[in-house]
Amino acid sequence: GHIISPSIDSSSAECEITSSKNYAGGLFGIDWGGASTVRNCWTAGRLTGSQRLGGICGGLIKNETAIYNCFSMMEITGSFCLGGIAGHTNLDKGDQAATRTPNNVIQNCIAWNDFIRCKTQTSGDKSHYSSGAIAGFTATHIYLAGGLRRSDLDFYEYSDLFDLYDQEDASPSTPL
Repeated sequence: GHIISPSIDSSSAECEITSSKNYAGGLFGIDWGGASTVRNCWTAGRLTGSQRLGGICGGLIKNETAIYNCFSMMEITGSFCLGGIAGHTNLDKGDQAATRTPNNVIQNCIAWNDFIRCKTQTSGDKSHYSSGAIAGFTATHIYLAGGLRRSDLDFYEYSDLFDLYDQEDASPSTPL
């Protein structure tokens, strides 16, 4: 569900989650209150849902929430915005893109997921190319550093527009 400005440390979840809603994750769905910090946590099991799904969290929607030193082995299946650690972390969008700097952090996290799979939507719309091994749909003003993924990750992005690739660390001064 929602977390409100907590600090979560050294927690784990081994479970099976099925949700028809947005923002579902192995530890929490979304950060609802102020800045939250999650560190030294892990998840395993299966997560099946609609969209904005992540092994640790479904999404970061508040400024300055940080995830450090976490890993996930969740098997993730959904429509779009899927990530091994976080599904949706895009706060600098729309008419606020030039001024909004969420400064969220995903650092030293490991996506050791067996698979991340997007289901094909029945409408045939293949425009949602927004999933990734660590984070799915991300902002340019986010810190993504020190992330690792399983080299044999079974990754299926239904748009078929892009292959999974590794990128350099990113920060607001070196954006995605």
